Amino acid sequence: MEIQKEDIVEGLERYIESGAITDQIDLKYLKGALEFLKEQSTEDDVEKIIPHTRQIGTVLSGYSMMGAEFPPEIDSLHAHLLTLQCISRRKFVGNELKKPHPDFDAIQKALTMALDTATALSRGYKEETQLAAIQGLNVTVEQRKTQEKIENTLG
Repeated sequence: MEIQKEDIVEGLERYIESGAITDQIDLKYLKGALEFLKEQSTEDDVEKIIPHTRQIGTVLSGYSMMGAEFPPEIDSLHAHLLTLQCISRRKFVGNELKKPHPDFDAIQKALTMALDTATALSRGYKEETQLAAIQGLNVTVEQRKTQEKIENTLG
């Protein structure tokens, strides 16, 4: 993931420097996402990732409305941000499952959002890794719920 991030940062820097982006709002969004990626850590909360994902989605929708091809640098950035969202939500669920009494409502919400994002990655970018990981995590959550029900019934 780190190598991919470096490639995305380098490609995006070249694309921004090329002057191909004339819309100042798009440029602002891309520069903001670029700075975020440079400073981004694997511990970033999904709430820090979502605004950049939405803004880059807005940039891509502009290309779509004009009937233009998506620049690969921006398209890769969008896929990377979606992947980061999935990873962040998976980490949240994993951490919650480590607790003696996980908050299953919060887990379900995170899984639902992660599944939606992973489905977008799968459909839009043919990226199946996150979808498979989230589906596997969902099985783990269901097993843990069953275990908790049994323990509550017995104890």
